[in-house]
Amino acid sequence: MPQEFSAGLIAFIRAETIKFLLLKYPRGYFSFSRGAIEPGEDSRTAAIREFREETNLEPAKIFDGFKELVGLFYRKEGKIVHKDITFYLAEAKEGEIKLTEHSDSGWFTFEEAMEKLQFKNDKEVLKKANEFLEKYYC
Repeated sequence: MPQEFSAGLIAFIRAETIKFLLLKYPRGYFSFSRGAIEPGEDSRTAAIREFREETNLEPAKIFDGFKELVGLFYRKEGKIVHKDITFYLAEAKEGEIKLTEHSDSGWFTFEEAMEKLQFKNDKEVLKKANEFLEKYYC
């Protein structure tokens, strides 16, 4: 079975409350910034690069205590592919989002983001990120 490795950021800003960034993918679902790890990159470097490429934003701080691995399966060219995605938690610098690969984006409260997310894995990793922030950052 083919295997892929990706990395992404669960990005947030602190406004009147914490808001998480979700991106709308071409297939119509919302999720987090993520992408393939390129040769010679580690997962953290790939996550930051993908975030910059997909949003034109910069992470202000990456939280060393948060790293979550999500495994999933999907179909590509008639074959089942197993993908591991390593997610990091990042506070984003505010700025204008310039999308390159996505059709929409938004900053959402935890509750709003949970409603927007379609996949169980995304909801679980967002819940862990929110719990981390409540415990260590708020």
